[in-house]
Amino acid sequence: FSTLVISPALFAPLAMQLPGLDSAGLRAGLAVFCCVPTTLSSCVALANAAGANSALALALVVTTNTLGVATMPFWIATHLGGAFGAEATAAGLPYVSILKSLALTVLVPLGVGVAIRESGGEDSAIKRLIEKFRKPLGLLSH
Repeated sequence: FSTLVISPALFAPLAMQLPGLDSAGLRAGLAVFCCVPTTLSSCVALANAAGANSALALALVVTTNTLGVATMPFWIATHLGGAFGAEATAAGLPYVSILKSLALTVLVPLGVGVAIRESGGEDSAIKRLIEKFRKPLGLLSH
C-alpha cells in the first residue's frame, strides 16, 4: 500500500517542489522515482538484512509491481501532467495499448513457456531438451 499510494501521493509532489534543483527534468525524474514500486533485488536484500521472511518480500514485490502497471500511469499523469507542456497532457495515456503491449511481450511468452514445459511427463523430450540447454537459456533470460 505504501509503495503504491502513500509514496506517490506524498513524496512525488514534494520532489516537484524541491528548492535548489534548477533542472525541471531532475525534479520530474525524482517524482517518477517516487511513483515506481520497489525493485526485487532491493526489497529481498533489505528483507534478508533485517532477518525478515524473504519469500513474503518476493510475494509483495511481485504483487506491487503487477499493480504498479495500473497505478504508475495515474500517479505520473497526476503529478507530471502539466510539467512538460500542453502537448504532453493533450496526448493522454494509452492505457489499453500499454496493457496489450505488456500482455503480448510478457504474458504470452510466459504462458507459452509454461505450457511447453508442463506439456510432457517427467521424462519427456521437451524436459530433456530444456535440461540440456538450461545454462544458455538462463543467460537469455537476463
